Amino acid sequence: MPKYLRLVVAGGSCVGKTAVIEQAVFGKHSPGQPTYNTIEDIYEVQLDTERGVKEKIRIFDTASVDASKGELPKHYLNLADGFLLVFSVTSNKSFQQIQAIKKEIDRNKGKDFPMVVIATKSDIIKERECDSILIKKWAEAEKVRLTEVNVGDRKALQDPFVWIASRMVTCAGKGYLQSGHSEVKRFLSMRKTSKAMSVSKDSGLDVSKE
Repeated sequence: MPKYLRLVVAGGSCVGKTAVIEQAVFGKHSPGQPTYNTIEDIYEVQLDTERGVKEKIRIFDTASVDASKGELPKHYLNLADGFLLVFSVTSNKSFQQIQAIKKEIDRNKGKDFPMVVIATKSDIIKERECDSILIKKWAEAEKVRLTEVNVGDRKALQDPFVWIASRMVTCAGKGYLQSGHSEVKRFLSMRKTSKAMSVSKDSGLDVSKE
């Protein structure tokens, strides 16, 4: 069986972690949808990389981190091949939480471990709490890739996923058997699983450069 690289998606409550995944893969996120607390969902996908090779990735959509400590459960630190951290620009607290998570990852995995940060709700200007210049300076200081997005903009979500998939493959090195095939026609093929149910879907997300 082909090996899956494991991408852990983490962040605070109500920042849009699940919406980011659902929109990037299915393109079916609708603004105003009710939100639910995630316990854990697992998505098995094929992600395009910067080299044009598709790789098998298992995405872990995690429960919200501890509101007071911003700590990530230890088993995610052990299993991850990469991290996608999500916070909302409408919540300084959520930004502080991903800063704490990054420090924890740095301590356990090293500062060069594959990681990307997505700042959601960039379109909600009146409720914005995180200064754009400040968060960009933080990202530059920490040498982490940061993207501000409106989750409704599906195309804006493509680059972070392609980039992190590429970094994960590079850092996995020779121990990882590449699973891409040139004849694969889709960017993502997803199977979403949970303890209660299993659903199989295909996505037609096209990230080919125009």
